Amino acid sequence: MSGPVAGLQGVGLGVRSAFWPLIVDGSLPLDFVEVTAEHFFDDDLPLVQLSGLPVAVHSLGLSLGSPEPLDEAYLDRVRAVAERADAVCSSDHLAFTRANGIDLGHLNPVPLSDKMFDRIASRVDRVQQITGRVMLLENITTHLQLPGARQEPRFLTRLAYATGCGILLDLTNLYVNARNFGFDPEDYLSQMDLARVGQIHLVGYSERAGRLHDEHARPVQQELLSLLRGVLMQRPDIGVLLEWDRDLPDAAALAVELTRIREVVDGCRLRPCQTVV
Repeated sequence: MSGPVAGLQGVGLGVRSAFWPLIVDGSLPLDFVEVTAEHFFDDDLPLVQLSGLPVAVHSLGLSLGSPEPLDEAYLDRVRAVAERADAVCSSDHLAFTRANGIDLGHLNPVPLSDKMFDRIASRVDRVQQITGRVMLLENITTHLQLPGARQEPRFLTRLAYATGCGILLDLTNLYVNARNFGFDPEDYLSQMDLARVGQIHLVGYSERAGRLHDEHARPVQQELLSLLRGVLMQRPDIGVLLEWDRDLPDAAALAVELTRIREVVDGCRLRPCQTVV
């Protein structure tokens, strides 16, 4: 399946407890929100009442690349959150978080082999069947570069064609990996079918000892906005979500960040887009 992925549009925000009142009272300039499924496994908050905004559900622990079978009980909890939120789509990562029954505590890269392709494709099919929603697969940051890692955009595109899923393009993760491993993020993007991108994640990076880190805790740098602009000039309809998990900004600073992103989004909508090949 090679057509465009229908998804959320405009500017969104990842829901955190500190942001909840601002979202509910409609004081932030938002078009959609994203909830982390695991935050609501044991909570009955009325997610469909988030100011009437469309909702995406993002999970962290499906561990699609794990050698053991897909955790069906975990998937059912993700499905339940998606139903409570009346979610437009669900998403998780091109990664694994468990091995031999042990929770590793973070996202780990997977080898981009034919065997791994078949494993993840079958699991994406299962997730979409159970949730009844299109799934988006997200690229991760990593400090371990496996052989063949430069093929990731083609691998994600191939998965999207095979399963009908979409891609959650995390531009911060891409930029961090590009800087740390010395490749061109534009070259990465040129190998991906942007028509299959259903959502974009964005947040500022940190730098320590000459390496970049994605800590979800900084304002968005200008180079990230430039990278975003390049993507949206080709696909101006992709929804862009601001993630912020640590050192949370106050309401005024948060509104500033959302406005900076919106200026790029609106600017690209007003200009003729290029044809996506």
